[in-house]
Amino acid sequence: KMVCFGNNDVRIPPATNNSWSDIEQIVKVKKNTAYVLSVYIYTSAVLNTDATIFDVLAVHGPNLEEVHYFPSPSSYTQISLTFNSQSYSAVTIRIGFVGQKNMWVQADDWYLHS
Repeated sequence: KMVCFGNNDVRIPPATNNSWSDIEQIVKVKKNTAYVLSVYIYTSAVLNTDATIFDVLAVHGPNLEEVHYFPSPSSYTQISLTFNSQSYSAVTIRIGFVGQKNMWVQADDWYLHS
């Protein structure tokens, strides 16, 4: 079992109430390949689960997969999703949420593997 210490985490706080906040990165992938993407999250105790998004979008293309996540206020929790890269050679990996200024998400230790 892997443990996340948050040594290189990023904290995502909303700039204003009810605003979308996220972190994203474009990564290269092999076309027509199945992948698993995971990240460890540590969050404020309150989050609107309907407004949390962990997803993968094709660059200049559609959303390939999207999941919602729950608050994890006591420790880092690993969340994951699976997707197929289809005809795309690059994807945007992203985690974010809509929330109040007192809400936050920290993300660390991203893993992408086929």
